[in-house]
Amino acid sequence: MFILDHTELIKLTGKKHSAAQREALRLMGVPFGERPDGKPVVTRDAVNTSLGIKTQPQESRGSVNLEFLNG
Repeated sequence: MFILDHTELIKLTGKKHSAAQREALRLMGVPFGERPDGKPVVTRDAVNTSLGIKTQPQESRGSVNLEFLNG
């Protein structure tokens, strides 16, 4: 899960302040969480899904493909 950083949230919403970002996200239909300080937390998957962009599931971080070692 990848979370948008502050700069990406500004680009997405066009807003700099947390309250305005939350309102923009609501109007855009992008689901988000909220940190204890009131800043929105948005995953890239949430943005892609709300925009109708299909993403491929990623492998879990714990797995590494070492098949090339078999020759």
